[in-house]
Amino acid sequence: MISQVLAMDLQTSGTGSSGGAIALSIILLIAILFFLIRWSLKKYFIDKKDSMLPVINHTQTVIKIVFINIFLLLAINSQVAAEINFKPLFENSERDLSLRLLDVMPELNTLSVGNDDASNIIIEFLDYNCGFCKRIHPELMELAEEEDVKLYFFHFPILSDTSRFYAQTVLAVALQDINRALDVHHAMMSVSGSLTKKKVESILKRAGVNLNQFASDMQGVELVEMLEVSYFLAKKIGAKGTPTLVINNQVIPGYIPKNSILGMLK
Repeated sequence: MISQVLAMDLQTSGTGSSGGAIALSIILLIAILFFLIRWSLKKYFIDKKDSMLPVINHTQTVIKIVFINIFLLLAINSQVAAEINFKPLFENSERDLSLRLLDVMPELNTLSVGNDDASNIIIEFLDYNCGFCKRIHPELMELAEEEDVKLYFFHFPILSDTSRFYAQTVLAVALQDINRALDVHHAMMSVSGSLTKKKVESILKRAGVNLNQFASDMQGVELVEMLEVSYFLAKKIGAKGTPTLVINNQVIPGYIPKNSILGMLK
């Protein structure tokens, strides 16, 4: 069963976070294609209008069906965005951005390490296919263990088709056990070379994940919604790549050494 779940491609692991922008572009292209085909058929077969009418109608019907399905994809993403309350990001601007992000992000299944009462909040927007995310991971962990820091991991899966699947994998594990999800997260960030679904399967087994429950949770809409929230937050703060760090009230794009982070702490 676990092999079947891990063999799923992007289509079965949820709607892509960038699906809204992509869908909008495709809609425009299809609209143009629709009118071009209709114009071409009428122009070149004007003398055979009656015989070509079924072809014209069929072509228009097919394009309309595709158009409607892509529109629904766009609507799903727009609905998720509309349901997120972004007001805390723009209210009480005297509060650190990291705290305002936490006000928006649901606490359920949000991975974190460190002291809950820490004076410093660091949020990392990450992608499991990101080499620099793997590079900075042990340094961030050291900060959470040694300094007055609370560290949160937010997903921003943008680098490849598998990125979203890996993020969803960790969230699915978190539904059954947050500590096991952290173990899986650390293991995935510690993999040398490229992460693969076979390596993830091995990590899940070593972590003692209930694979039957995992397979069921991977199908849930809840995971898609959680990823959408994290993705939209990343976009709201201007993140364009991974890692993107929010250190108290500062947004830091890309990798930054541990010593530099220490200089930004309170």
